[in-house]
Amino acid sequence: MSTGGEAPRGPDAIPLSDAFAPYTWAATVEEVAARHGLAPAEVLKFDQNTPPFPGVAQIPLAQSFATLDRYPSGLYRELREAAAGYVNDRSGTDIGWEQVVIGAGADDLIMLCARTYLGSGRSAAMAPQTYSFYRTVTLLCGADPVVETEGASLIWRCNPENPTGEVTAAAELVELARRHPSAAVVVDEAYIEFGGASVVPWLDECPI
Repeated sequence: MSTGGEAPRGPDAIPLSDAFAPYTWAATVEEVAARHGLAPAEVLKFDQNTPPFPGVAQIPLAQSFATLDRYPSGLYRELREAAAGYVNDRSGTDIGWEQVVIGAGADDLIMLCARTYLGSGRSAAMAPQTYSFYRTVTLLCGADPVVETEGASLIWRCNPENPTGEVTAAAELVELARRHPSAAVVVDEAYIEFGGASVVPWLDECPI
């Protein structure tokens, strides 16, 4: 309620750190092509969902239209079972669909991890050259981005690394988690189909 003729206003936004910089989207295909003297058709942008495997068969149109008026189950069990099956087939593990969390893309899940484990007075460790969104969400949650893992509440690791493509052995990432039992170690395997081994087989050994 306003008084004295003052316009009503909502609560003040939480101030951002002085080190915060807004996330900047990657260069377009056209920009990359022009930079390297290539035709746009010669550029593959793996941050734009370029699949490493053949496309998945589509549901027949009539079948799709027949269910457009229905809300799907909020559990998304069928989707999560399919995702668990895909991971199990590739890694030789046996994770259950209940262990699969879905979101609106990888960035949504990264933000979920940050909101769960980060806040004022906490820090998140990340490699000097890695996916810039880790730093963005760390600062948005009021935590400090650092390089050293000691004392960090969360450790970001991208494997294979983005943008360098460097691959870290799964055993090395597992050892990192063992050395820091009080930290949440988030291993982003968005590009695991292009190289490296998944850490999924060690989930039971390094529970969250």
